[in-house]
Amino acid sequence: MTKGKKIKIPREIILVLVLLFIKLIIFNTVTESSHVGFTLILTSTIYMIFIGSAFNLVRAKRRNLVIGITYTIISVIIFADCLYYSYFNQLSSVVLLKQTSQVTTIKDSIIYLLKPANLVMIVDIIPVLIYLFIRNKRRKTNSLKNEENIRFKGLSLGISLVLIIVSVFGISKFNKKVNLFRQEFFTYHIADIYENFKKGGKDDSVEAAILTDMANQKKTSIEENKYYGIAKGRNVITIQVESLQNFVINNFYKGQEITPNLNKLLKKDTLYYDRYYQQLGRGNTSDAEFVTHNSLYPAMDGQTYSLYQDNTFYGLPWILKENGYSTKAFHGYKAEFWNRNKAYPNQGFDEFISQEKLGSKEIIGFGLSDKEFFKESMPYLKQTQSPFYAFLVTLTSHHPYNMPEKYKELKLEDKHKDTLFGQYIQSVHYADAALGEFIENLKKEGLYENSIINIYGDHFGLNSDFTPNKKLLTEYLGYEYDYDEMMRIPLIMHIPESGINETNSLTGGQIDFLPTLLNIMGIENKKGIMLGRDLNNSEEGFVAQQTYMIKGSFIDNDNVFSMSRDRIYENSRAWNFKVRKPVDIQKFKDGYEKAIKEINKSEYILETDYLSNFIKDRKNKSERKNKRIEPQEMVLDLGLSEDKITSKNIKEILDKGYKEGFRFFKLDFELTHEDNIEMNYSLKNTNINDYFEWIKDKKDAYFITNIEGDGMKALRIIRETKPDIANKLVPQIYGLEDYFTVQTLQYLNIIFVPEENYKDKEIIDFVKRERLLGINLSASRGATSLSAKLDKEGVFVYVYTVNDKNEMNNLRKNKVKGFYTTNLDK
Repeated sequence: MTKGKKIKIPREIILVLVLLFIKLIIFNTVTESSHVGFTLILTSTIYMIFIGSAFNLVRAKRRNLVIGITYTIISVIIFADCLYYSYFNQLSSVVLLKQTSQVTTIKDSIIYLLKPANLVMIVDIIPVLIYLFIRNKRRKTNSLKNEENIRFKGLSLGISLVLIIVSVFGISKFNKKVNLFRQEFFTYHIADIYENFKKGGKDDSVEAAILTDMANQKKTSIEENKYYGIAKGRNVITIQVESLQNFVINNFYKGQEITPNLNKLLKKDTLYYDRYYQQLGRGNTSDAEFVTHNSLYPAMDGQTYSLYQDNTFYGLPWILKENGYSTKAFHGYKAEFWNRNKAYPNQGFDEFISQEKLGSKEIIGFGLSDKEFFKESMPYLKQTQSPFYAFLVTLTSHHPYNMPEKYKELKLEDKHKDTLFGQYIQSVHYADAALGEFIENLKKEGLYENSIINIYGDHFGLNSDFTPNKKLLTEYLGYEYDYDEMMRIPLIMHIPESGINETNSLTGGQIDFLPTLLNIMGIENKKGIMLGRDLNNSEEGFVAQQTYMIKGSFIDNDNVFSMSRDRIYENSRAWNFKVRKPVDIQKFKDGYEKAIKEINKSEYILETDYLSNFIKDRKNKSERKNKRIEPQEMVLDLGLSEDKITSKNIKEILDKGYKEGFRFFKLDFELTHEDNIEMNYSLKNTNINDYFEWIKDKKDAYFITNIEGDGMKALRIIRETKPDIANKLVPQIYGLEDYFTVQTLQYLNIIFVPEENYKDKEIIDFVKRERLLGINLSASRGATSLSAKLDKEGVFVYVYTVNDKNEMNNLRKNKVKGFYTTNLDK
């Protein structure tokens, strides 16, 4: 650079950088990161040096335009982060751009959240833009370019970029108390964009965990369970109540009962779950329905009903439909809100009755009032043939709980009248009255006695991270209002004339609704995947959380573990909610890992449309070419000792066996290190394709192949590369969990070889639920009573390996139907 010349930084750049610096200090305070504020601001300052250097490289004529656009975008994102954090306790994400159409609907809630600390992020945008415009007009055009000046600016840009990389990765490595990827404004949003646009691959370990869960789910019969079938054949009416928290149940305000009608239900014929929790993603109310119906966790990369509207699901509406029920959903707002109009058909609903059909006689907030909603829904219920499933979603008790004066029936103290707490209990009191009227009308219309009525809250109404709420609720409850109470919602299952009345205090969540209800209905989930538990037949209480509390957080029967917002385990906290005392977080590593694994399973199921592998009769899915085949009495087992096998004599054996009448041939494959498929014998220069072509030419012949070691991977490769050959294979599995993996790969005909650790009852329970081509027993086990038990269930029983005809005849007397043999003389 020429001696004596100074590099001038335009005052516009200095102004916007100073303003951004101030905003980021406020941002760190709002998002509760001020305890590491110096580190965050230091990193943010380096980012701003980079931004300033980039501004300085822009030609003077257009520089202020670029500065103005950049400043506006950053300010709006900071504002959105602060606003979003005020309600959801976490930063916003690029995926929320997909939900901007709903902003006008919830404008009242947004207005309520507009605190001075949030508004300061955007209030200066217009004045700054005006200033930049004026400065641009006054600037004297200077077309001369100083090459050394540009070189210096480029150098400063490069240096700041290097500093960003060094600071981000250096701090992350050496300062374990700071997580820039979760706390620092610029780093977080860059990482967020990367995470949401990168493509994820299949995770075999997650799939294996899912299949193990399915196997365990199917192993034992539910018919012996507590409360099994007590509501069998009844109509099912499920009501999701907006913002209904558990603390209002059986509670009073200054001697006034907040929910008298719900309290009345609890006194007779009701199962009440009082340690029940919300489990949402980014779809809020719509996620509550999704979790409840499907027993899966919702998405965090967007709204589940939109992102996965075309996925295959097998939740409560589908299960009930397959058991003879008609299904209807009701909501008192626009059909397209939360994409319900497109999502509901694929969720299994026959009909969706929204505000367009129900009318708009009385609007409170942004939708039909609860009383009017229930009143207008009744004619649709009356004309629906039983048994039916009706799902009703209320709206009136929606944040910020602005109720017409005529419905404010509770007499509040002056100090509570203009508070969110006061407004909330007024709206819940109204919602309770609407529920009471609805239940009375069900009685009048003859729809009450033969129904089960389920009522639960979709999510909390009063955020414990909002200081006024925390203060007032702590005072009202007499103990600290924290996540364990904030996210606690009631689940009420009312079964008229059942004679059963119980309060269940096992910790559970919305993900447990489906398995709990199915047991009460006496219905088994034969196709789907449920990540929840039947709360009436479980001992362990466990609820994984991912919104408001960070992924990895959970609630068990005694404790709450709240993962730190910076995702650093050591910065987390835990407490026993029964004694209200802190607990050492080191005790919760296992629970933390379990919570993450549970949610990862659901993410995998959604992202891969996993259920489509099991359910093939919807959405015009192409019909499988592989049909179910009939079992054959004799199987020619080619598992000869390797020293007697050559590629030539295998071909001869196949030809001769086919001529002798064999149609099933036991032949095993293996994978090389290069993932090539070879015969599972020590053969040189063997071309597996020769055998594939042989079986392909024989229209009525099939290979039975063991699924051990890399066998599953071989099946996957064959299915993907040689689908015609895949349809000629019969996988032979050795573990129940393998059944679901093989099914996922679309192999329809499966033989199960139960190892000795499987008890007879486990095997019998399994075959009652799942269809097999056959079960292959050892000769010793084939001679036991198990063969007759399996035959009674309609299962074809094989025994291996038998060459003696007398032995075959004896086993036939014991209901054995088929044999594996190495004897070519059929």
